[in-house]
Amino acid sequence: MESAREEWSRPGWKTPKDSVQFMKTLIGRRRPVRIVRIEYDGYPWFNAWTREPDGTIARHSWGVYEHTGWVRVVPRRRPSRTSGSGW
Repeated sequence: MESAREEWSRPGWKTPKDSVQFMKTLIGRRRPVRIVRIEYDGYPWFNAWTREPDGTIARHSWGVYEHTGWVRVVPRRRPSRTSGSGW
């Protein structure tokens, strides 16, 4: 995997093929995931839905335990409705 996390590249570390494929799918989407909860020890979790080869929708729930490769996304600011847009 060209963007494998440091933790996934350690000697002896085995990453399941379906996990690698799922992460490739998320990377290919090029959009951030939304954190849905923070675990009691501080790790964030997100949900994602993917279409399986047979056409069904699969729900995934992942905890982010890697320490490399994840960055917080700064929300875009929407223009104020009171700004002089002319509408």
